[in-house]
Amino acid sequence: MTQYFPIIVVSPEAREDARVEPMGTKRKFWYRTPDGGRWLFKFNRPAHGEDWAEKIACEIAELLGLPHAVADLASCENQSGVAVRDFVPEGFRLVHGNELLVELVDPAYPRDQNFKVRQHNLPNVFHVLQTASVALPSAIHLPAGVNSAAGLLAGYLLLDALISNTDRHHENWAILERRAAKDQPRVAELAPTFDHASSLGRNEPDEKRQLRLDGRDTQYTVSTYLAKAPSRIYASDADERPLSPLDAFAGASRVVPAAARAWLAALDYCSTDSVREIVARVPDERMSAVARRFVLRMVELSRQELLRLCP
Repeated sequence: MTQYFPIIVVSPEAREDARVEPMGTKRKFWYRTPDGGRWLFKFNRPAHGEDWAEKIACEIAELLGLPHAVADLASCENQSGVAVRDFVPEGFRLVHGNELLVELVDPAYPRDQNFKVRQHNLPNVFHVLQTASVALPSAIHLPAGVNSAAGLLAGYLLLDALISNTDRHHENWAILERRAAKDQPRVAELAPTFDHASSLGRNEPDEKRQLRLDGRDTQYTVSTYLAKAPSRIYASDADERPLSPLDAFAGASRVVPAAARAWLAALDYCSTDSVREIVARVPDERMSAVARRFVLRMVELSRQELLRLCP
């Protein structure tokens, strides 16, 4: 018998009114659990599967050995959503990519514009990680070959390609910076990968999912759907369109080839069957049968394309 993921019931009385979450366009609020933990509850938008997309991505990241935000299916006042545990340790602050790009690349960088930002490109992102002396997260085991923040970011981009994450903009990667005096050098590590709700075709209606699965129209398939996905990262500021998630990882693999091979080896170990077990654990009330088949086909095709990069 399938053991479904539990659905956490969040009481509105637990809300932390003093801490407002300003980023993004989705309704959300911070709250505390009885043990003192801090979590962010994010409401689902109508006809979106952002809750199960976030949960499945979290579990796949765990399979791959990536540091990631912990997410659980949740509800608040009979409205579905997802709860994400605060991953910022005491004494640290979260510094998002756009802040770093302003500081280390260009003071005129368009920090308030999340999409169609050509300066948010692979050379600039990797320059930031190297210039800022960003370390690897402490107390976590990473594959041999992953010995830098740039190498770990390649793992995040592999995850994006596997789940077709279309929201890796400059506020969806960050560093954790230890608070220190202004005259002291920065002490920072790459933050876990987070905010994967815009993945796995979570906003597609079941009717369209089924048409793509049927594949009667060769221009309207799961493969063509994947090919159109934008990563929000550009190859350079001369390009007019962002890279696909697959091409973003391929670009990263040319910068940190040993790390890319290590993450592809982890992907080789992460079987389609293991992903199928994760998807099966989403309760039926949250995810339709068609959505399950669509997600599994997406992951299967993306996995095949990724492994072709390094046989």
